[in-house]
Amino acid sequence: MAVAKKARTTAKKTENKNAASPSNNGNVTSIDSAQTAAAQDFAEMVRRRAYEIYEQSGRPQGRDREHWLQAEAEIRGQKTA
Repeated sequence: MAVAKKARTTAKKTENKNAASPSNNGNVTSIDSAQTAAAQDFAEMVRRRAYEIYEQSGRPQGRDREHWLQAEAEIRGQKTA
């Protein structure tokens, strides 16, 4: 009696060299990764502040860009009009 063989896959496994692994103990290994994390943190701070501005303004519709730009300026330490 013949036994059917399973199909073999030939997909290569790719490694993310910036990912945390036992060899780098979870530390950020690239400047790009650190910059990406900082950009994500900045965007999160802007998002939260823009929402605060939106709520303080009475939740007006259609002013989301204005609130976002004001939040960015405040976080960067710039004065707004």
